[in-house]
Amino acid sequence: MDVCNKRGNDEWSLRVSSRLHCCVDLVAEEARYHKMCHDRFHLGKLSSGTADESGPSICRPAHRPKDSKKEASFLTLCEQLECHTDRYLYSITELRDQLLKSGFPEADIYSVKSLKMKLHEHYGEHVVFVEHAGRHDVVCLTRMASFVLREQWEKEIAEPDDQTESQRIVKTAAKLVRAQLREMQYTRDIYPSETEISDADAALHFIPSLLHVFMQELIQNQLKEIAISNSIIQAARPRSVISPILFGLGVQTDHAYGSKWLLDELARLRFSISSAEVHRFKQSVMLSEENKSSVCESMTNHFTQWVGDNVDHNVASIDGRGSFHGMGLIAVTSLTGTNKMALRQAAIKRLSRVSAKASVRSLGLPIQEYTKPGKSSLSLVVIKELRQLKSPVNFSLASKLDLIWMSRSLHFSRHSWSALMQHVSTGEHNGKSNVMFLPIVDLNPSDGNCIYSTLCFIVSQAKLLNVHTPCITFD
Repeated sequence: MDVCNKRGNDEWSLRVSSRLHCCVDLVAEEARYHKMCHDRFHLGKLSSGTADESGPSICRPAHRPKDSKKEASFLTLCEQLECHTDRYLYSITELRDQLLKSGFPEADIYSVKSLKMKLHEHYGEHVVFVEHAGRHDVVCLTRMASFVLREQWEKEIAEPDDQTESQRIVKTAAKLVRAQLREMQYTRDIYPSETEISDADAALHFIPSLLHVFMQELIQNQLKEIAISNSIIQAARPRSVISPILFGLGVQTDHAYGSKWLLDELARLRFSISSAEVHRFKQSVMLSEENKSSVCESMTNHFTQWVGDNVDHNVASIDGRGSFHGMGLIAVTSLTGTNKMALRQAAIKRLSRVSAKASVRSLGLPIQEYTKPGKSSLSLVVIKELRQLKSPVNFSLASKLDLIWMSRSLHFSRHSWSALMQHVSTGEHNGKSNVMFLPIVDLNPSDGNCIYSTLCFIVSQAKLLNVHTPCITFD
């Protein structure tokens, strides 16, 4: 301002003083002095666009010249922001830190304020700045399909034809699919259900519409189309998606072969989930309280029978150590009569990984001490006379079928009993039984405390199903 007053009321000093009067904070405005302008202004010369006695004028553009290095780093940032389909929310500070990690020096990167302005200039209405999870200036790209089409149209006009038309079309199609894929809402909080894996309509709902159309033109088989589309989605968004087909294949492969190497190899090729994810799913099923309550709720209108048997592990070890001999329990549930209500599958929440010791801490059953009665058990048994037990009995249909089955061997080869039952039975089959695993008792199955604790546990389980007299079979 002192130099402006010394220069008088010339045009340049008036422009400079008016800018200074309108500015409250030079640091916030990122004010800069150009070296040549600073020297000419303090020496009392005219502006660089005006000729004076010292020589010809220096013609410069009115705006600040572009920094090619900063522009290059900004274009790299835009490319990373568009290509990252796994995450769709970034703060401007995180984007700037990514450029620093990529190897760009601090001087070749725009400031946070300039980056926000440049993003708004580049994307226009397709970029939104919001506050998310306590982070300010979070960048979110929306409706990117129209942006990709407009950008491609501008490139075809401005850029020379250095690529074939087919290559440009394929690249544009890939950008459109990627833009829609990043805007799809997926969750990793729960694992896919059996319906999402086996039902074709639910599987197609999981796939973005543009990817579905693209795969339909390439593959005619619907099953292969769904499977390959699931692999593409999992590969594009590895940290935010659990593809139903890949999830089902991983669980089934682990159940059939139990090979960690095979699962990890398939996961590396994006054909399956990893062995760690399968292990996490098993723990989530075991620890899911919602799954237990829903199973008990679905079993209330079904016939349920409990089964106990020996459980042995490492029985033939070389040194005899690490072996296990205990009581295993299962609950078998079947449909009864005309009741056609299917067992409802609960959504399995994706829980955090815990140690094996912590995962089974709350899954045991209470051990209760068995006290033998004072009298012998056989002394309490009342034996009636044989003639009191005699009564007329009609042979059941099963006995007649058994006779027919035995007589068939006289003339031709005899079928198995199940095959004969399949031929003579009519009507709808009630369906296969549902088996639910219960806790394993770490006691000798022949021990009285083990048997008594098991029976008490079965009684408590039967009360949840409104079963007054439970049925249990032992080996």
